[in-house]
Amino acid sequence: MDLIAYRVGTLPGWTLRPASKKRQWMNETHGSFAYRCLPLTIANSAGWVIECPAAFSAVWDGEQIGDAGVTLTFADTADASVYGTSIHSHFGSGVITFNIPYLFRTSSGVALHARGVPNAPKYNVAPLEGLIETDWLPFTFTMNWKIQRPHIPVHFAKGEPICFIQPFSIPLLESAEPEIRSIDTDPELKQQFAEWRQSRRDFIARDDRTMREWQKTYTRGQRMDGTKAHAHRTTIRLPHFADHTTEPEAP
Repeated sequence: MDLIAYRVGTLPGWTLRPASKKRQWMNETHGSFAYRCLPLTIANSAGWVIECPAAFSAVWDGEQIGDAGVTLTFADTADASVYGTSIHSHFGSGVITFNIPYLFRTSSGVALHARGVPNAPKYNVAPLEGLIETDWLPFTFTMNWKIQRPHIPVHFAKGEPICFIQPFSIPLLESAEPEIRSIDTDPELKQQFAEWRQSRRDFIARDDRTMREWQKTYTRGQRMDGTKAHAHRTTIRLPHFADHTTEPEAP
């Protein structure tokens, strides 16, 4: 699959890198137990992030019309003149817009899902998601965040991920043949589920269970009869974007 990021701006600081599985709030859970949830950590790192090039705060006055309702204050006053036109309120209604200085191109049929970083809630501001047909478009897209409540500042740190991109196959989605069935139609699966459910109930009911214990059946990719899934991941490692901008440019 082709995934090319054409740099269309000269502003520094818009770092593009594989997403991390780490989250501060997960680090702070008791014994870091949040990392026991394998689907959570896989989702955390299943894409690439674009990082904020400058620290700033934003306050929305509640105005819905026009772009003057959001006031941005950069931590470094020099950044206001550098990034003031690429980080601003373009749409009004309490929306902060990041003009991403990359034009992305993907293989035919592959779009990019641009969204906020998974499992990283942010106080008083929420990411707006977009699905972009990057297999044909000759222009860039923006990443937008919606402030929730007026008069309460929101803060973005320098180097903080502000956009999470993930390849997305629209033809694959449209070719799905979704069904709802009774589990009674698959006796083997029903038996496996019943064994797992009873095992789970017994584990939770144990009086001698410690906080350090968990069953790990999903983490091991293991069914209740001990057999293993033929394809199971406990981690995901994405490649870094190879930087070819220093190579001679084509005419």
